[in-house]
This record gives sequence, structure tokens and C-alpha cells, in this order.
Amino acid sequence: MFGDSKGKQDFSDFCDWPALSGVKANVELLRGFQQRGKILKCKQATVLFTQGERAKQVYFVVSGVVILTLPLSTTKTMRFVADDGSIIGIPAAVSNEAYSMTAIVWTDAELIVLEREVFCEMVAHDPALSSGVLQILAAETRSARLAIAKVGQTGRN
Repeated sequence: MFGDSKGKQDFSDFCDWPALSGVKANVELLRGFQQRGKILKCKQATVLFTQGERAKQVYFVVSGVVILTLPLSTTKTMRFVADDGSIIGIPAAVSNEAYSMTAIVWTDAELIVLEREVFCEMVAHDPALSSGVLQILAAETRSARLAIAKVGQTGRN
């Protein structure tokens, strides 16, 4: 699922991949993660979660890079980059659905992890946190739509 149809991992062009959202967590979200979460140090190639897995946690990227992948076909995979200040796993956590992508640590990374229930409770009781999450979700939706449109245009050429 990662890379070409043979499963080869090729991250050489990851700079060309779109950012997960381009919107970083606000100060209130960072503080919430720091107060309620646990620090997680991950080595390169650590799988945080896989597509279809039940959402259990949300991750704040303190440092490092995480690649999120979404298979488009048996030979094509869409990739997104999450780096410092990004939060991953929000859509699945908020909807209480399975993760829609696979998240793999690209470089050694430091993350703050929150259990899904803790994240949802934290956001539900604080309008500033809710607003920050909505901004991130809106930016992720926009980024995904632009990436899909680019794939569509590339396919027509």
C-alpha cells in the first residue's frame, strides 16, 4: 500500500506531497495536549495507525514528519505530510469511525498522544479548542479536495 504497486517505500519526493492541512494547532490546542497527553518518541517507519483501524488516539506532532497515505488504486497512493504543529487522527476521532488513512513516521519524531475520548471531551467543553479543531478540519478538507483535483487533472493528460 505504501509506494508503488510492489510495496516499495520511496519517500524521495515527499516534499511535493501536499501538507495534511497547512493549518497548525493553536496555542490552546497545544496546551490541551500537553496537559492531558503522553509524550511518544517514535523511530522512523513506526506505524501509528492503519486505514480501517478503529480510532483510538489523536496525535500532535511536536517534531518530525509523519506521512499519511490513502490508496487510490492497486498502483496509486495519495500521500499527505504532517509536520511540527500538525494534529493527526482528528476526523476519525470526532466521527468515532475508523481511520481513513495510514500514518507512518517518516523521520524520528516526538508526538503527544491523547486517547480519543479525552480529546473529544476536551474539545467539547472549550469553544476555543472547538474553533481550532474546526479550522484544522476545514483546511484538511480543502487540502484533500485540491489534491484530488490535481490527481484528476494528471489522469486526463
